[in-house]
Amino acid sequence: VESLIEALVASAEVELKAGNHAEAKRCARQARDIARWSKMAHFELRAALTAARAACGEGTGLESLAELAELVRRANEGGYRPLAARGSDLIGEIHARSGDLGAAADEFTRAADQMKEILASLCEEDRRSLVHHPDWKQMTGNLLDTLVKTGRREEALAYLVAFGVASCEVAPAPPGEPILSAVSAA
Repeated sequence: VESLIEALVASAEVELKAGNHAEAKRCARQARDIARWSKMAHFELRAALTAARAACGEGTGLESLAELAELVRRANEGGYRPLAARGSDLIGEIHARSGDLGAAADEFTRAADQMKEILASLCEEDRRSLVHHPDWKQMTGNLLDTLVKTGRREEALAYLVAFGVASCEVAPAPPGEPILSAVSAA
């Protein structure tokens, strides 16, 4: 069963990359349902997060907010902090796309606080590996970009220190594009 769920989630990821959001959502929801029936909570939450990402790409992200909030709650209760952080980050992305930067900043901050806890529990080698992961870089970029846009520059700088980021290049960006061009870890 685990292999089937993994294959469906992988298929959903491929469809997401190809821009086929409806097909990605279908595959992810099928994986979520199989995982739920098999009482595999981590796989269920992971597939549900992929389905929500597909819905967001499809333009129906606002409809997914209640479902995502439940996913984050369940992930926290189950001890799946990385999934909870990714869920909060996606909620923040949805808020940012709808123009509510204050709510987006709050969600990105929740995600960052989860990630700080995760980083604190890792050895140096694992920590370096995590901060170079594309998902981590995107989450960090979302957080910093939104905090800077909402005038919370000092808070953004505090997160840089907490995450152990050695350099951050900021450049003017076209409207709607992230202003952070690169984030690298020490």
